This record gives sequence, C-alpha cells and structure tokens, in this order.
Amino acid sequence: MFHQWLTRRVAVPVCVLAAGSAAWAEGLAFKVMPSKHPGEIYEIEVTADSRLAITTAVSPEDTSVSSVKVWEVASGNVIYEKSDVRDVAPVAVMSGLAVRSDEADGGGRRIVLLPGGQTLARLSAHESLLAIVRAGDRLEVVSLRAQRTDEKLTSVAVSVHDGSTGSIRTSITLPEAAGSRDVNCPGISSDGRWLACTRTGRALLVGLASGDVKGVSLRPRDDAPAVAVSADGASLLTFSARELVRWAIPSLDVVKRTSIRFLDGSPRWSRLRELVPGKVVRLDGTRAVAFADIETGTQFWAARGSSINRFRLEEIDGHHFLHAFRSRSNPTTWRVIRHGKGAFKELYEVEERVALGSLVTSRNGKCLTLLKQDGELSVVDPLTRREHGRAVGLPDGLYRGEITPDGQTFIVTGVDGKMLTVDLPAVCRQ
Repeated sequence: MFHQWLTRRVAVPVCVLAAGSAAWAEGLAFKVMPSKHPGEIYEIEVTADSRLAITTAVSPEDTSVSSVKVWEVASGNVIYEKSDVRDVAPVAVMSGLAVRSDEADGGGRRIVLLPGGQTLARLSAHESLLAIVRAGDRLEVVSLRAQRTDEKLTSVAVSVHDGSTGSIRTSITLPEAAGSRDVNCPGISSDGRWLACTRTGRALLVGLASGDVKGVSLRPRDDAPAVAVSADGASLLTFSARELVRWAIPSLDVVKRTSIRFLDGSPRWSRLRELVPGKVVRLDGTRAVAFADIETGTQFWAARGSSINRFRLEEIDGHHFLHAFRSRSNPTTWRVIRHGKGAFKELYEVEERVALGSLVTSRNGKCLTLLKQDGELSVVDPLTRREHGRAVGLPDGLYRGEITPDGQTFIVTGVDGKMLTVDLPAVCRQ
C-alpha cells in the first residue's frame, strides 16, 4: 500500500562558524510516515544500496514480542511487515540485503530473503547464522553447528548453504574445537573466502572455498582471544594478553606483533575489528571499548564502566573519529579525535543537549547530523562544525537515526513508533 507523505520545507538562516562570515542555506525537507510501529523502535538498518530500511520495535504490552517492517526509502511503501516475532533477532542486513531469521519446525531457523520470502537456508536447532555472502551471482549462507555433551563441545562444523537451492554446499569440521567449552567465529572476509574462529588458547582460520582449517597458538594462553579478518582479506588479526598480532593468509606467518598496554588494566576483550584498514583497530570488552594504532599500540578509550551503554564511536574519514557519550540527565558530550603519526589527539569537544542516537556521520565524512530537543535537526561538517542545513518543526520524541549509504537521506525514529526521513544537502552524498 502506498503511504501518503507529510512534507514540510522551510527556509532558515544557516550560521557559518568561520570568523566574520555567514551564509544562507535552504531548509531541509522532511517526510513523516503515517504508518508506524505499535511500540518503541529500538533498531533501524539500511541496505547497502540505500533502497530499503528495516525497523524493529518492541511491543508495549510484552517486551519479548517485536514487530518488523521493511520500507522503501524513496516511496515510503511498507513492503513487508510481521508482528508477534518472539525471542529471535528477526532482521539482519547482510550483503546489502534484508534477511529475516524465522522460526521453523524442530526449534531450527529458516533464513528468508525479504521482501519476496525466498528461503536461503534451513538451519537446525544446533546451528547459528554467521553471515550471508555473495559468491558470483548467488548468495551463500554460512552457519556454525555445535553439539555438546556435559557442557563440552563434541562436534563443531561450519556449513556453507547454497542460497539458490537451500542445500548445504560444503561442511567443514573443526576438529580442534572438540573438547573445548566454547567456540566463536566472529570474523569473515568481505569476499566470503575466509572465516576466523577462536577456542581456548587458539585462533582458527577456515577456508570456506578450500575447506582447509589452520590454527595458531596464542601466547600466553588466553581463555577468550579476539580475532578478525583484515578488510583486504590478506591477514588474520588476533588480540590476546595485550598483544595484537597480524598473521598472513593463508600461511599464517607472523607479519607484525604490537604490544598494546592499556592504561588501567586489561578488561576481557571479546571482539576485534579493523576500524581503518592497516591503521586502527577497535576492541570491545567487558564494560570497555577502545581503539588502538596497529603500528604503535597507542590507544584511546571510547567507553568504560557505567558509560558503556551510552556512547557512540564512528569513523569519519579514515583520519578522524566521532566519539560521543551521555551520562544520566547530563547533556551529550561529543568530540572529534584526530589520528595521525601513530597517536590520537582531540580536535575539539562540545557539550550540547542533542539526542545521542542522532549523532551520525555520512559515508563521505562531510556531514554530521544533530537532533536537538526543540524539534530541530542540524547538519554540520564534523571537522569545521560549519552548518550545511537545518530542518525545524520535527515531531517530539525522536532520538535515533541512520544516514543511508548514498548520503541522500537521514532516517530518524522515535519513542512512539513514528519514523520520518530528511533530505540531506548535496554535500553529504557520495
């Protein structure tokens, strides 16, 4: 069904922060979707082609129940919706596609491509979805199957499902994982060829095309090492006991070892991600988030302790990062951090009453969105703070947003299930 848009456009003065200068810019148009979720939207994702937005909301009557909608960003049409979704992560955006994990018979899951509903794979009760990747002109579903006896793993395998037929193309057993208490596979290369897994004291590299499995011991022994595959797919990255190691793929020869001495001890770091290829990694751990220079080991703490659930960290342009946080009823603090010559330096810091979830940067690094409490959205340059445009008169209760990958649209949601879009200035677009 086509949804009628409510559209407003205003002309407002735009102040430029450069000394002695000012400029006028056209106000930004926004469109309110009349159709909305029955409860508060807690997740919004956009496909890589900027065509679809997927929103998930919690039921106001039962927090274990969610509703899901898939929207066309340009038209506002709801092309898929499902209510009464229980106890599963219902939607994921992988490889630029909208995918839903549906309950199936026997406690398993059915991986469905939206909006058409094509079944990509059927997972058993012992399988978990790892990723969906492109292999030429077809999609492949990568899953992990783990069976236990007396809390220990007895059988672990990685399966690759052919998305066109739903059948298992190959199954790769991980013999090294048997007998351990847990195994995780958090890292996959962008081309879908390599998968990084961990078990106690070991990192495993799985060749999804070849079926080969190689392992390396991490010294000293770490119960929960963090692993990732580099953005270019050429290296396996591991972090264990304050040491970051880059291993060449597929030989697993050591390319680089970097000592990262954290300032106040070592939280258990469970997730590793290459934030800027070859330069900066991000580490997520127990009540702490930090990023570090790959060459020097210099680090910057993004969050720790009680601030862990109230912060944002985004890459702006490969050399600058947005770091924002909020504590209880205090205003939001946001700052821009510059990375260069192996070190991190604060460029500026601002304390302002803006919605923490609205602080989002465009892919080209030229725009930052700021949603203020008086229903005003400002779009600024994140490095100079020069204002590119402004939308006023937005509805109350908005607090979370996403910029589409093409930089054309800012999608923002609120507490009562409403959603609207804002047309961004041309400078934000790729």
